[in-house]
Amino acid sequence: MTTIVYIEDEHDIREDVTDELQEAGYRVVEAANAQEGLAAIRAEKPDLVLCDISMPGMSGLELLSRLRDKESRFDDLPFIFLSALADRNDILAGKRLGADDYLTKPVDMELLLATIEARLGQIRRIENKKNRQFVKLYTALTGRKLPVDASNIADFVEEAKADRPVLQVFIVADGKMDLSSVRSILESGGHAVHILKGGRDFMSRLDRGAAVDVVLVSYFTEDFAAPLLLKLIQDTYHLECPVMLLLPDDLKKTVREEQKS
Repeated sequence: MTTIVYIEDEHDIREDVTDELQEAGYRVVEAANAQEGLAAIRAEKPDLVLCDISMPGMSGLELLSRLRDKESRFDDLPFIFLSALADRNDILAGKRLGADDYLTKPVDMELLLATIEARLGQIRRIENKKNRQFVKLYTALTGRKLPVDASNIADFVEEAKADRPVLQVFIVADGKMDLSSVRSILESGGHAVHILKGGRDFMSRLDRGAAVDVVLVSYFTEDFAAPLLLKLIQDTYHLECPVMLLLPDDLKKTVREEQKS
């Protein structure tokens, strides 16, 4: 069941909204202030947070700032402000801190439920994409094929994570390539990720006896193009681990077109 942490200092409003959310099928964990809300978020790891702004002590804006700055495990947690404050500056402040939506009181429950479902749907799509990327990378590294129906990708991901060796993965790429997704997938699988900008740095690690289980090389690095670097690595170090090439999107398109012709 989807869990929502609802932070609201006014008891009657909190009770009414909680009843509506529960009737809609959500599990609701209530908090009367931001400190209670922070504790609930840490304990429950909810799917979404619904939060007032003006509260005694820590405000909703301060809570969101703390989560985004100091609790990186909640970076993707959807956060919706529900407040009587409708000032443009408050809305902008919330947006700059990473709030996903901002709704005003009195509560329009139909709009609130639609907003919640939209945010949860967006998170599901992101999670599904990450799971598909994990499966693709996992099968490339292990040769193990997806044993379940595509609708059960999440089950496969959890099984793979629970039954994995910890791999030492070296990524050699210049600073222009966005590696955040690849790194996130690997680290979420419990693997150690080492990112280096150039082939010389990587070969220096090999000279010092670094344990290497997987190598990912972008087509362009800080000092060598991938074909030359891969040849140097294989000729000099005779690596037996998987070595894979990361292609930028524009080069992928070129390769696909050449394969079709």
